[in-house]
Amino acid sequence: MNSPEHDLVEEAIRATEVFFNRIGMPTRLSDFVIEAVEAAQKIRIRFIKQYAKMGKHRDIFPEDVYKILLTAVSLMLQYCKIS
Repeated sequence: MNSPEHDLVEEAIRATEVFFNRIGMPTRLSDFVIEAVEAAQKIRIRFIKQYAKMGKHRDIFPEDVYKILLTAVSLMLQYCKIS
């Protein structure tokens, strides 16, 4: 059983997706004609060009973001195989 907070978060995510889809904005990587690994690489390159650092302490670097995205893709693919 989900908590009320979890349900509220899920509802907010769905409402956000509906809004962006209504204005013609894709909300999922699969909506784009791009592979997930290629997208992660493009994001990494953009962060490098902008000297972008993320996180509260600005200690998350482009290479960290790239690794996080690749891990997310890997987990997503594993989940899809299980489901």
